[in-house]
Amino acid sequence: MSKPTECIEAWLEQRGFNLFSIMDPSSWIASLRKSFFDLDIFLPVDARVVLFGSAGTTLWDLLTEDKFSRPDPIDTYAEETIRQAVKLYWGEPAIQWLYPGSKIVPLQRLCREAGWSHASPLGLDIHSQYGTWFACRGALVIDLPLASSPVTRSDRPCDTCYERACQVQCPASAVNSDDDFNLNACINYRTLPQSRCADKCLARLSCPAGETWQYGEHQVRYHSGLSLEAIRQFNIGHGEQNMGDSP
Repeated sequence: MSKPTECIEAWLEQRGFNLFSIMDPSSWIASLRKSFFDLDIFLPVDARVVLFGSAGTTLWDLLTEDKFSRPDPIDTYAEETIRQAVKLYWGEPAIQWLYPGSKIVPLQRLCREAGWSHASPLGLDIHSQYGTWFACRGALVIDLPLASSPVTRSDRPCDTCYERACQVQCPASAVNSDDDFNLNACINYRTLPQSRCADKCLARLSCPAGETWQYGEHQVRYHSGLSLEAIRQFNIGHGEQNMGDSP
């Protein structure tokens, strides 16, 4: 017997996960379901997809020095905590890990389906309360007919933003319009020797949405460092080719 959803939400929030959603895949549009089929991810009839997310600095503040001594400290902490939550509140049902995982699942589409976020000119999703300072930290398929979470639709902050600080402050001129973020320009600028965006995104930091939830300096540098290293490793593996030429 599963415990009330409110209980697991409170338990998770104490551990840094202040975003949580249970979704019934049968209610999704066909293209989203097909994306899972294309990835060979089986969705049983009564299964639910569960998302776990964090916003702001709470989860980061809980990661003590010893936790950072482990590989992939945030993913490791997230997986350990989520496994504890599943066992504590739902017993031992069959689960499939979607994220963290080896397959590139459509996390942005899942977050939008859950009512968490909208597309933004930054190429990142944006939350009506938290701005861009949130992330999906875990996603799984659970073989239980759990009650779906209510979906609260919200207004997109970008629709009432007329200053477009993100566009003005982007030194790479990568921020152009809502659906035309120039990833190639962003990557090329970030890898320059004197790039001002090597350890941070000036455009993201300038966005007024959710500014009270903004990550601290160390957290910004940490995540930016990981993404920059991933870019460099990709370039090395592809002979320093232009990212726009990649599949």
